[in-house]
Amino acid sequence: WHAAWERPPDILVIHVGGNDVGKLMNKALINSIVQDLGVWQEQFPNTHMAWSTIIPRRTWEGESDQRRMNHTSRGVNWEVAQELLKAGGSVIGHCHINTNKLDLYRSDGVHLSTSGLDLFLSNLHGGL
Repeated sequence: WHAAWERPPDILVIHVGGNDVGKLMNKALINSIVQDLGVWQEQFPNTHMAWSTIIPRRTWEGESDQRRMNHTSRGVNWEVAQELLKAGGSVIGHCHINTNKLDLYRSDGVHLSTSGLDLFLSNLHGGL
């Protein structure tokens, strides 16, 4: 798909993995993300890679312990961030998006509200 581009992107922001937290074992999820990052780095050797961290959720589908799931996602974020930083990439965190701020989430507790999306996009913009 990238062969159609006249020139590769200067920066590639990757935001993946949130839907797989709790569905895959942590190590498998981390390895999958790191492997994908490696493929993208091979395909775009002069492109800067930025990891947009998995955001916390008020509700994780099929899970009863929401705190544990958010803790798990933080662990995945940390491991992936360490690997990408070692490879010369950067990390875009979302520390101001947290489950105590109800107005940042839609009623399902998973998806961000308009104000949550504004904050998310502001974080991405700031990371660029």
